[in-house]
Amino acid sequence: MDWYRRRASRPEETLLPSEHQGEDGVWGDEPADAGEAGAVELHLIIEELVAELSPPHRQVIEIHVFEGVPAAETCERVDGMSPDNVAKIASRFRQRLRQTLEEAERGT
Repeated sequence: MDWYRRRASRPEETLLPSEHQGEDGVWGDEPADAGEAGAVELHLIIEELVAELSPPHRQVIEIHVFEGVPAAETCERVDGMSPDNVAKIASRFRQRLRQTLEEAERGT
């Protein structure tokens, strides 16, 4: 009787698609965890791009892009910047980041 009770309480197991090698009736993707590798790589790329900037431009990127402070307020915190200049620096940074990510995706 115990054998039947244990069997009834055990969850039904389903084989993964890779365990059905060569069987036509089984399809689908295996469950997977995306992990944090992509986030770590993105963080490293951003750090590298920010390090290439001059100190005032780096400050603009940190305040305007990362903190989300409007361009007018960013100008108040960074000497010698106009709202147009802040927007242009942010635009160039985003463009460079996009280009670098595309190159990394292609493996170049």
